[in-house]
Amino acid sequence: MSIEAAYKATKTKANGDVKTDGNATVEEADDDEDVEAGPSLPPDEAEESNDDEEGRFFGGGITNDTAHVMNFIDERDKGDDTKAEKIDAAWVRKLALNFERKITKNSELRAKFEEEPQKFMGSEADLDAEVKALSILSEHPGLYGEFARLGCVASLISLLSHENTDIAIDAIEIISELTDENVEAEQEQWDSLVDAMLDADLLSLLYDNIARLDEDNESDRAGVYHVLSIHAPPIVRGQD
Repeated sequence: MSIEAAYKATKTKANGDVKTDGNATVEEADDDEDVEAGPSLPPDEAEESNDDEEGRFFGGGITNDTAHVMNFIDERDKGDDTKAEKIDAAWVRKLALNFERKITKNSELRAKFEEEPQKFMGSEADLDAEVKALSILSEHPGLYGEFARLGCVASLISLLSHENTDIAIDAIEIISELTDENVEAEQEQWDSLVDAMLDADLLSLLYDNIARLDEDNESDRAGVYHVLSIHAPPIVRGQD
């Protein structure tokens, strides 16, 4: 008798047609080798498809409806990935509007709740995030002129005197990125940016920050580093 037959003899057939006594012996199993019992062998593809006729399960225990929903979401996400945001003048105007709103809101809340910082810290975090979002402009120097024309360069420079040094440092870092020598800007684009920065008293505010930042503090030390990195050729040319 085969091991497989002995094993089958101890199990109940899945469809209930054949049952074995709990005391069945190996010899009894020999007389019934042709009876299918116990766990069935792996079903072929046809049998697998029949098991799912009612749509109860799909794959690893997922319902058909759930699978359809997941497929729909996957297809939608693929479509979203292919729709890259268009970075143009309209985009920078929207960016500028949000930036100015965050500055205004923070300024108003700071003035109104001067003695209650917990009431303006949320607007401070929003403003900080908006400042960091300006980093993408360094990849699109063709928009420097529009950014300056909208008055946002002056607004960015004004944040160097913000009471929260973290915001001032982030503004300094963005200025450093926008004036980085690796930015592939045309001379006219450099001029529009640098002229607006100098008109907003950039150099004086940078010196003020060096004086107020504590180099023993890691965050402040990073701010000093960014200040020094701003003295790049574009700024020097603009000063001349």
